[in-house]
Amino acid sequence: MLHACRRRCLVFTYSHARCQGTSRSTERQRQRVGGPFLGLLLLLLCLLLSLLLLLLLLFLFLFLLLFLLLLLLLGFRLRRGPVTRAARFRRESPASHRHRRVQAPCC
Repeated sequence: MLHACRRRCLVFTYSHARCQGTSRSTERQRQRVGGPFLGLLLLLLCLLLSLLLLLLLLFLFLFLLLFLLLLLLLGFRLRRGPVTRAARFRRESPASHRHRRVQAPCC
């Protein structure tokens, strides 16, 4: 049966597809799916997705680094303790070493 079909259909056309029992639309779909640029398109898509994933990981790493640096700075500030009113007054008071006033000698 197949040899008779090949003898009747000299070129791969609609009649050959009909001899094999397929319709013209399924033959078109088969040609469309297996196009010459499909592999290249899939390769470009994979490269684009991997590049996006790499950029996402880079931004995540930078964000984590910034967050750890912020925590480190806040940790130093918290370890030193908050600046209270008394400490600020002591630091800015005239009795401290930096702001010691030199009094004139009495007569």
